[in-house]
Amino acid sequence: MAMEDALLTVDETGVRCGVGAVRQPGGGWKPPVSLVPTCRQRARTNCTLSYKQVHCPAECPLVAPSQKFPCIFYCVKPDECSDFSPGRGLPDAKAKLCTKCELIGCKVCASSTRCQKCFDNFALKDGVCSLYLDENGASTITLYVLILLIVLLLATAFTYRCCLGSRSPYADENMLSILEARRHRHLMKVQNWDLTTEHHPRSFYDLFFNLHQKNILGVGLPLYYNNIALMLVVCSVSAGALFLLYRQPGLSDLLPLNEVDQGRAIARAFLASAAEPAILFSPMARCSRQAPKIIEDTMRTFAERSFYILAGLFCIVFILTLIHGYRQIKYSQWFDSVNADMSDFALLMTGVPENMTDEVQMKNWLSQRLADILPGGTSVHGVSIAYNYADIRQQVESMLLRLCKSREMKLDTHVSAEEGVPGTQAVETQLLEDLAGDQKTASDWFNSGRIRSTGRVFVVFSHSAARVKVFQAWQSKPDLLQHPDNKSVVPSLELVANEPVSIFWENQHVSQADINSNAACSILKVGFFFMAINVLVVMPYNYFVVWPFTLAGQNACGPFQTIAGMLLGIVNALIGALIYGGASSVGFRNKDRFDTFILVSNTGIQLVNTYVNFALCAWASSRTTSGSMNLLDQITDSDGHSLESVIVQSIYKMLVPGMLFVNYLMGLVLANMLPFVQHNLVSKIIYVWRALPDCLLYALKVILPWAPGDIDSYPRFNAEKALMAQEVPLGWDYFAFIVFPTTAFLMMACVSTFVWKTFMAMVVWSVFYYVWSRFMHLRVQSVSYYSTTLLDCTMWIMWALPTSALAASTFIWGLRSGILLPDYNPGMKLVALLCVSILAGLLWIVAYLVFVHPFRWRVAPESNNVTVDDVFRHKTYSWYNCNPVYVLKCAYFSKAVAGNPTICSEESADDVVPFQLGKQYLFMSKKKQEKIMQRLDDVLEFETYFELILAFLSALQDCACCCARRSQPNSRQYQRLILNVDDIYVSK
Repeated sequence: MAMEDALLTVDETGVRCGVGAVRQPGGGWKPPVSLVPTCRQRARTNCTLSYKQVHCPAECPLVAPSQKFPCIFYCVKPDECSDFSPGRGLPDAKAKLCTKCELIGCKVCASSTRCQKCFDNFALKDGVCSLYLDENGASTITLYVLILLIVLLLATAFTYRCCLGSRSPYADENMLSILEARRHRHLMKVQNWDLTTEHHPRSFYDLFFNLHQKNILGVGLPLYYNNIALMLVVCSVSAGALFLLYRQPGLSDLLPLNEVDQGRAIARAFLASAAEPAILFSPMARCSRQAPKIIEDTMRTFAERSFYILAGLFCIVFILTLIHGYRQIKYSQWFDSVNADMSDFALLMTGVPENMTDEVQMKNWLSQRLADILPGGTSVHGVSIAYNYADIRQQVESMLLRLCKSREMKLDTHVSAEEGVPGTQAVETQLLEDLAGDQKTASDWFNSGRIRSTGRVFVVFSHSAARVKVFQAWQSKPDLLQHPDNKSVVPSLELVANEPVSIFWENQHVSQADINSNAACSILKVGFFFMAINVLVVMPYNYFVVWPFTLAGQNACGPFQTIAGMLLGIVNALIGALIYGGASSVGFRNKDRFDTFILVSNTGIQLVNTYVNFALCAWASSRTTSGSMNLLDQITDSDGHSLESVIVQSIYKMLVPGMLFVNYLMGLVLANMLPFVQHNLVSKIIYVWRALPDCLLYALKVILPWAPGDIDSYPRFNAEKALMAQEVPLGWDYFAFIVFPTTAFLMMACVSTFVWKTFMAMVVWSVFYYVWSRFMHLRVQSVSYYSTTLLDCTMWIMWALPTSALAASTFIWGLRSGILLPDYNPGMKLVALLCVSILAGLLWIVAYLVFVHPFRWRVAPESNNVTVDDVFRHKTYSWYNCNPVYVLKCAYFSKAVAGNPTICSEESADDVVPFQLGKQYLFMSKKKQEKIMQRLDDVLEFETYFELILAFLSALQDCACCCARRSQPNSRQYQRLILNVDDIYVSK
């Protein structure tokens, strides 16, 4: 009512205003011939109250206002509203204005609830528009059918379970495997394992634990958090500089309205005040201050200020990041000096003859050869030969698993036959028989010489100082390690940076040439698959689903969008699996190379994927928004660049809250919680309940990772792999430090207040990401070691991309202001822009390599009082128990290693224990097991609550089913096993 009264007031005032300027075909504005607008001509009004003051011709009586600029309009016919102002297809004859239409796909609205004419690619039926692909409700039917199939599958499974009971012949053993796998998932989390204490041999790290000082996963973890802190600084500086830039006087009158202001501008032309006399507030109040000359001067001043501010910002960011890169290296040195680890005590000797597989003989020869070099009180602690066991790898891993199971039997951390589990006596008997067979097999291997060396031997010293002395002596005398019996071969030495747990022992036989060729093939395979997915899935999805909605000025929605979103989620999962599989197939000898391959591959895929989406967004915006986007010519007005504002705003909406916040929350659900729930349920349906016909069980087995070939037995190894949480994925997470800054820096080339808002959002993201990463690393994900600086250094070399983006934006504003190359043609300007970008990136790489020297070996001061045995008591892993073949040699051919360090548990020299993540408790004494198993879960672990729900549902199911199981006398632990409670592992 207030708006109608205000419009009537405007009519009565008779204020003379109308067209203030008209758009020229080549760009820019010119004075109008008349105050009366012409049909379908882009015009600027000088009216400051309302569009009611603008009198359009009778043949085109409606005003179609600009989406972003309230002072710009067209005069159109009622059926042309959506053509000139997308999303405003409801003609208001009384107000003579094109107003917003909320109906999906509607081009001309008859009313707010009924459509008169639909956009292309939409079908009209009963006043409602629907996407032509979904004209008959196919997407809704498909979605409901998918939901119905899932419900029927679950209902059938539970019906089988209740009415027929378990049909699996190995239900009890398989259930035990699942429970042990769930326990293993808890034990695989990042925790503190310590052999030196009896009170807390295993404990969770507090979320506020100072991981910048203590080594828990290697130096890579604190370096990662240091980078998040740098992002906070860089984004804060950039946000502050850009905020000041956009505070230029008069600039706000020329910039597009944001979404909130735009809604206010169109929904209400006025707000009546209660004050007397009445005061009218209009978003068009700034129209009188938009004369062509004022616009041109203001925008030129803005362009000049942008160039100088961005040039200064480039220098600041360049220096800040370079100093940070240098401090990262210095920090890693300091971190290494205060945290002794296994790599501090080892050298890698290469070029050793393959037939030299006698550790004792090699240790004695090295001790004799290096006697004059080793400092007093130090010695060669032992050697760990990297064996070539590629052809028997699966057999070796199975034998190691049986060694672990044997140790668990001795510790009584399993459910034994005396505790009431049917069939476990046979399992134990079978295990003993398998161990006897393993001993015979291993003895045959070592006696016959079937397992040969890869020519790579890790030489372990008792003190870290001895390693440095020996390496320096070898550098000055390369033939230091020439063996008298084989003078044709001169072994060489390499420094070791990776921990033994980060050595891929199974790949030590792979040559560097093979690694390089495999890496190239994997990258090509990933790239081809990514292109195929985009051509076959992503592009059709955008063309047939997103594009029709975009032309209508709306966002895609409905069941079809839900199904397409599910498909895209599956595609992204497949791409991630392909990258991981490609890295695994390369044959990297060390984990840091593996992680670096993932970093480079994933960052490349993310960059291409992100900018393909941005390109599609820009393409769609160009079809729905008037204006131009010429970043190479001098800027003269704001209206001509409304398109770039729309594109920047669209990119901002993609980043906030989606990519910067929501994606991480969805990652927790889709990559951690959902797989755990799904794999628990599917494994029970198949291997415990066997609650469907066999044909359906085989079909269901496809979605269970690491599933064995049959549907009868579910080995513990397969269950542990299926239910294991995602490893701490620094190689995947590092992409954010490249993709997000590059995107934000490129956005600087455009005119939009969303540029500085993006950096403000990234400031918030930096704080959020720091806290979120701590939660994910310390409570959700499995342990993974990052013991070198290679991943961090590679990321900083890739920082050339954000540096190039910032340099490009700076250069663009030099062109737009006329300061740089004012008389050159666009082609020459484009060439110059590409050269500047490339040179800026190269400048960063050269400066980083020359100033930081990231790959130079530096001797860190270390204490001679710390020995390799001291480190083992705090780490539980060593160069010996991580070596699979050497473990078998100690277990089944111990006479051959007498004199070299053996692998044993804390309480017995006869118990050979291989190191496996999540099974560190096997090294500890039996009396510590109760302390270890007391607190398997944590209140911040989602598995804690899921397992409580499972226990409740299982109890409820047993009460409801006619064939509910009853526990036997003295079988308290087995009853708990059936109820799915993990504390069955607490020792009595």
